[in-house]
Amino acid sequence: MGKVFVDRKIAVVIMLVFFSGIIYSQSSGYIDSNYTGAGIQEINGSDFGPFELSWLKESLITVTGAALLIPGLLIKTGEEDYTDGVLDKNKINPFDRWAARPYSKPLDITGSILVGASVLTPAVLLATDKKQWFNIGVMYFESSLLAFSTADLLKEVIQRKRPYMYFSGYPEEEVKAGDYCRSFPSRHTAMAFNGAVFTSYVFSTYFPESKYKVPVIAGSFTLAGATGLARILSGNHFISDVLAGAAIGSASGFLVPFFHRVNSGLENSGNGNMDISLLPAGLALNFRY
Repeated sequence: MGKVFVDRKIAVVIMLVFFSGIIYSQSSGYIDSNYTGAGIQEINGSDFGPFELSWLKESLITVTGAALLIPGLLIKTGEEDYTDGVLDKNKINPFDRWAARPYSKPLDITGSILVGASVLTPAVLLATDKKQWFNIGVMYFESSLLAFSTADLLKEVIQRKRPYMYFSGYPEEEVKAGDYCRSFPSRHTAMAFNGAVFTSYVFSTYFPESKYKVPVIAGSFTLAGATGLARILSGNHFISDVLAGAAIGSASGFLVPFFHRVNSGLENSGNGNMDISLLPAGLALNFRY
């Protein structure tokens, strides 16, 4: 079946576990749609926090994530009988061509290690009160589900050949598994930036005056950036793949906790430590520290 199929089965299991957690939390009273706790503040053992869960929000986000993931599971996983050989590098667009690299297994492994570290960066949020952990965990599951499913669906629909296919010595096992044509976008990078933005935003919200805020933000983004770089240098992705993955992960990592803020809204975003601004080319996120 190949590692791609295994990755997807794991994603489905995570999604089912998350559904179960939502159902359990609803029956246990963890989710309170009438919650009116304190606003942005540093938590010191209080039951109230800056984020709230509700049955409606969690259902909508989870259903959206599932709706994005399921089509990717049903789409054919790629051509397993590849016969085109090494592709013509001159056919790569100029923006991506200069950074295209042949396959490097050591750097491929390095990228996998880095993304593993990146997705674990929210562990620093264990510094919050234990009563906040459930809300944080649910939000991180949701943002991860959205990042993973969006990237996975785009991979299946676009079917872009990876950079290593333009060089001799490409990994035969990846070709047999059908993974060679899933270059855009970079799912590793999406998951890494989802972890970085989620960690930075949530930590800054709970601990606006913490001396550890800058190290947490810098460390999480360094890991995410290193993940994207490793994916390029290993020959797995083009620059545009990584940029798209970073955009997807950043969006999910920010939007999920943002829309869980107590009394969330653009007019309140200036009360915290991140501003959102609408620009002609898109959205700008600004950390203040």
